[in-house]
Amino acid sequence: MKTYKHLLVQIADKENVRKAILNASKRKRHRKDVRDVIEHIDYHVDVVHEMLISGNYVAHVDAPCIVNEGTHHKVRRIRKPHYKYDQIVHHCIIQVLQPILTAPMYEYSCGSIPKRGAHYGKKRLEKWIRKDAKGTKYVFKMDIKHFYESVDQKVLKDMLRAKIKDWQALELIYAVIDSCEKGLPLGNYTSQWFANFMLTPLDHYIKEELHAKYYMRYMDDIVILGGNKKQLHKIHKAIEKYLAEKLHLRIKENWQVFRLVYYDRDGKERGRPLDFMGWQFYREKTILRESIYLRIVRKARHVGKHTTIQGAQGMISYMGYIKHTDTYGTYREHIRPYVNIGKLKKFTSKRAKKGALRNGVEKVDRNTDTAASSTRLNQQP
Repeated sequence: MKTYKHLLVQIADKENVRKAILNASKRKRHRKDVRDVIEHIDYHVDVVHEMLISGNYVAHVDAPCIVNEGTHHKVRRIRKPHYKYDQIVHHCIIQVLQPILTAPMYEYSCGSIPKRGAHYGKKRLEKWIRKDAKGTKYVFKMDIKHFYESVDQKVLKDMLRAKIKDWQALELIYAVIDSCEKGLPLGNYTSQWFANFMLTPLDHYIKEELHAKYYMRYMDDIVILGGNKKQLHKIHKAIEKYLAEKLHLRIKENWQVFRLVYYDRDGKERGRPLDFMGWQFYREKTILRESIYLRIVRKARHVGKHTTIQGAQGMISYMGYIKHTDTYGTYREHIRPYVNIGKLKKFTSKRAKKGALRNGVEKVDRNTDTAASSTRLNQQP
């Protein structure tokens, strides 16, 4: 195993700190605390540099806030680290550790890794399903129960210590990990990287020892495709044992092995589609998960009536889902009557250029040349 030394010097390097300040400020420069740092960036670069070199960094620990995520209102406990200086320190660490953490990662470990998002995984999954129907006849789908909360901090620290041979850098990393009483805190920029790093040995175990030909992981959601149902059940048992013994984690009880959707001789649909990463995968098409599609439709209707910078940007972002799926017909029927994506793009672009994006939710100025009203903004040509 390749090990790494002299990392703290790189983490505390002033150019690395400056880059971290700018990266951590993205999409939040309207905030006063962020503006104060950016306007006096040289001073704060020196402060963070000295803090890291001297080992005086102390993480702020705030009580988690409860949020309902998505259409299913899944309850999550989110911690919001301070921009000054927790988020900056998190970016300082990951900017140096990123190549170290990603080097051993499995090719189809997706999510929270640059250039390996949901669209990256979707393209590969579609290729597997459509080119090898026999080898992808059955699906094993699982995720890890309360993954972030259940991470054993000692196991994670041992894994990091085996790779990093700089005790000062390790002390800094441990300070970030220990800022949460258990597990990894949702909300920390470091958490997604440490989580992926921790599951890398599992990826190699599944590919190299269990010989799963078609395997993909999206954070802690796992899909394995195979032609033999019994073999997938054996893989499930082996993964369950590995997680318990090596990583002290558990598989969520809703794991399943099922037949991927197909049509029988009478043309009747059998089995079920694979629901993964926000899409539903069929042999011949890929569509949006119903809950996400309904969310987009509600968003379109809201933006059509009350156009804001935040709403327009969110709607444009959602179009990435629509564009990469076989749902144009439903888009034309349920979304296009309410919003004009081309005009929303022009609106957000013009506002950004004028510097009018003050708080992320600025209303349309009815006196500008851009739009007489939100109705006119979204009117179809």
